[in-house]
Amino acid sequence: MPSKLTNEGGFDTSGADCIIHIPRLGPGESKYVAYDVTETPEIQNGAPFIVEEKYDPAKIPKGGDYTWTVYFNVSLNDTWWSSTGLGGKPSSVTLTVNKNLNTSYGWDSLEFVSGGSQCSSGQQSCSFSGSLSSSPTQTTINETFKVKGNYSTDEAFVSRLVGFGEAVLSFGQINGNISGTKIIDVFAIGNASIGVNKSGPFGPSENQWKGNVTIKNTASGLTYVVKSVNVWATDRTNYQEIDNSRLEENPNKQIAAGESYTSGDTTFTSTTVPIIWGNVTFRLVEDANYGWGVGQDKITDGGNTYIIERIYVIGSYLVKVTKHVESAGNDIYNITLVVENLGGQESPYVYVYDLIPKNFSLTNGDNDWKDPQDRDGDWVNKSSMLAGGPETITNIQLSGYDTGYWWRIRPINASADGDGAYDDYTEIENNQTVVIFYQIQGSEDYKLLDAFIVGIDPILSMNEQTSPKITLVSGAKATSYESVMALATALVGLTAVVGYRRRS
Repeated sequence: MPSKLTNEGGFDTSGADCIIHIPRLGPGESKYVAYDVTETPEIQNGAPFIVEEKYDPAKIPKGGDYTWTVYFNVSLNDTWWSSTGLGGKPSSVTLTVNKNLNTSYGWDSLEFVSGGSQCSSGQQSCSFSGSLSSSPTQTTINETFKVKGNYSTDEAFVSRLVGFGEAVLSFGQINGNISGTKIIDVFAIGNASIGVNKSGPFGPSENQWKGNVTIKNTASGLTYVVKSVNVWATDRTNYQEIDNSRLEENPNKQIAAGESYTSGDTTFTSTTVPIIWGNVTFRLVEDANYGWGVGQDKITDGGNTYIIERIYVIGSYLVKVTKHVESAGNDIYNITLVVENLGGQESPYVYVYDLIPKNFSLTNGDNDWKDPQDRDGDWVNKSSMLAGGPETITNIQLSGYDTGYWWRIRPINASADGDGAYDDYTEIENNQTVVIFYQIQGSEDYKLLDAFIVGIDPILSMNEQTSPKITLVSGAKATSYESVMALATALVGLTAVVGYRRRS
């Protein structure tokens, strides 16, 4: 560090972590200083974006071509941006997402099968972009597309998360004090003149003196800021400072080329002729043309934000249940539960749960079907697959339901196609699909939508939290409701929470 920086009356460097000294800056010259800073743990270990991906279905079997829908959502991470020097989200961020399907994770084939103009069928890569901001209408970027893949292997496994692609996020320059660092000051020793003015003695005893200094900017093309001025007096023999003679000012006065500044007066008493001294500290004005400025204070990403996309592949069994609700007239509805094993191995015993909404009761409206025990209701298409039940569930803790049933299904053979059809007699005969059928009749003010709830017990089921896919049929099998359920099941009780959205 230059010694002038530490001398009395020199530059104020308090609070500075780094001092940069430029020995000489000629007329018209500019010097550029660039530096990197180490991020705080919050910045270094976090991410500027929150990326959410959900898949429907959340799990697929190994072997064969299967298609799943990808729901991609990205938003700004409020916590991360709050830890930066900005103190919050920027006004706008331009984000580009490049997606690539990657067969090197063990896939026989992978391709997009839909996705609008962004991810076209047959392609293995696509990109999309958008703007994110703190505005409520631009806080997220959402894209939906479908992927078809075939994961075939002779290796035995129960389940595994398998990568199927990558998403690379890159965003444009974001200006602002991201790191929180700042320039305390820029001091300068340059072309200037300082003149000392002294008058005296005067007063009744003719021992009073007065002095000040005048600073003139003689530099060309620079503007100074007079940060501090010191004026004081000493005797002429030992140069000892005279008591009460020091004047200290912090004018922060800006003087352009050719302009000057005169300090206030120091007034003191001396019986001898004193020497007046003056000292001044200059700063350069924060101006890109006449002093100094911050040229680039930014954050950029060179394409180093990667997301590996992975989906569960089930190597053993994979159970799916589809529920059909069809009107039979006179407030009577046919309930058909289609239980399939899409996996590559035989399933264990499967417990299927169903709830009967309030103001509904079991019935046999057309008397054209019987269950294996010749009872009304609870019919299994192939009686040899029924290992137990139906048993009644009465201690239901879910509002809107008084009664439920469970069936114990024998192990289901592998390789069903998963289409949810209750009339696939080949799969029924091969014990790949089991169909449960009964009828309910509504009375008083019943709610048909409450009938769209069903549960299965195996962990290796089609959707998240072992949730099933629920299909509503009204004249055709084209209209469906899909639920995301959180199930806690037991042989004597069931609690379920269901939400649904319409999809065509």
